[in-house]
Amino acid sequence: MSTKPNRSVQPGRADEGSAAEVRSFLSLLEAAEYLGVASSFLRRLVYERRITYYKLGRYLRFNPADLDEYVLTTRVDTFAQQPWVPELTTGGGRLLGSSSG
Repeated sequence: MSTKPNRSVQPGRADEGSAAEVRSFLSLLEAAEYLGVASSFLRRLVYERRITYYKLGRYLRFNPADLDEYVLTTRVDTFAQQPWVPELTTGGGRLLGSSSG
């Protein structure tokens, strides 16, 4: 006779791996809506392993905190925020302002 351990979850408290935390995960469609992107784009991110996801059987699940982290890591700064500005070239490949001689 085998007994399973009694694993109760206290209301309002979500320990790592608990049922309460799993319920806060988003489905693929919910995660796409959360990010404001098409579900096909999110599937491509999963296929390319560019975004963190969880696989529960055949279902994909996303933690909102992981989605927020992904958004922060994909930020692109403006030129004013970067310490350098790329040199612009003309069609011939000369640097602007340089002499041709």
